[in-house]
Amino acid sequence: MGAHLAQEPVSRGTAAVAAERRGRVRVAAQLPLTVKYGDIYETRGEAINFSTGGMFFLLDKHLPLGSPVELVFALPPRMIGREGVWLRCPAEVVRVQLRLPEKKFAVAARIKSYRVFETP
Repeated sequence: MGAHLAQEPVSRGTAAVAAERRGRVRVAAQLPLTVKYGDIYETRGEAINFSTGGMFFLLDKHLPLGSPVELVFALPPRMIGREGVWLRCPAEVVRVQLRLPEKKFAVAARIKSYRVFETP
């Protein structure tokens, strides 16, 4: 089974085509993120952008296409007006790219649902 891994740069067409294909507004954000995978593992990453339908993030670890993951992160207070609101999102890995020179993996995941929880 070969790994599906692209190295940057990857041509995706014009910005208009990409925006049309996504159909949802993406929010640029540099957020700390916990990615749970394989039912027992977790790793830390950084979200680059997200929308109601997906997230693009960086990891030190390669995740195979189609992998189920759970994304856990705090919503930025500037977006919702308060701190302590977290999301837990089951998702599926839909794209993986090796980013050079950082030697990190850029991962796109399709979010399936959301669970909101708050911390005191």
